[in-house]
Amino acid sequence: MNENIEYWNSVQREIFACPNLCLFRFMGDVGINIKGKNVLELGFGMGSDLIEMQKRGANAYGIDIDKRKVGDVNKLKGDNEFPIVFCGDIVSDIKEFNISFDFVSSQDTLYYLEEEELLQCLNNVKESLAEGGKLLFQIITGDYRIVDGEEVFDSKAIIKNPGNKILFRDENFYVSCLEKSGFKVIAKKIVKETFSSNCDVVRHNLYLCCSKLD
Repeated sequence: MNENIEYWNSVQREIFACPNLCLFRFMGDVGINIKGKNVLELGFGMGSDLIEMQKRGANAYGIDIDKRKVGDVNKLKGDNEFPIVFCGDIVSDIKEFNISFDFVSSQDTLYYLEEEELLQCLNNVKESLAEGGKLLFQIITGDYRIVDGEEVFDSKAIIKNPGNKILFRDENFYVSCLEKSGFKVIAKKIVKETFSSNCDVVRHNLYLCCSKLD
C-alpha cells in the first residue's frame, strides 16, 4: 500500500474528468437513490463522480491517498458544504469519518490492494454502512490485445507505466472476498471499453453491487 501512496503522490494527474456514466446508469438500474443520503467514495481521484453525487443531492464524502486531489476537489466545490474530502488510506481510515453511510462506491481502486488489505477494507466498509446500505465498486479484470480477431490477455496492452500495478483478478476472487467479509452480490455489470481508434486493445471492467449479509 505504501508503494501506491508514493506512486499516486508523484505522477502527473488530470485536474478534472467527466463523471462515469456507467456508474450512474448502474446505480439507476439497481434502484440506488442518493438524494439526501450519506455517500462515500473510496479513492475519488479527479473528483468528478463525487461532485456529480453532490449535484444529485447527496451528502458526499471522499477519501484519497493523493493530497493534491483533495485540494482540487475543495476548489471545485466552491461554496458548497459537500463534498467533504480528506487525504487518507482507504483500507484503514474509513472509520475516521465516524458516521454511517447509505452508499459506498469505489472505482479503479480496489484492484491495487493485496487480498489481506482488500478484506480489511471490505470489513471496514461493512461496519460503516447503515442498515440497508449498499456497496458498489468497479474493478478491472483484464486488459486484452486483439490478435487475429481473438482477445489475448496482455497486462501491458494499455498500462505501460510499471508503477501502476494493477492486480488482475477474476470475478470469483472478488465474490469470495465479499462473502468472507459479510457481503452478498445483488447485481453485476460487465463493461468492455477500447482505447484506440482501430480497437486493437480491450479492457474488461466489472461492476458489483453488494449488500450486507443478513
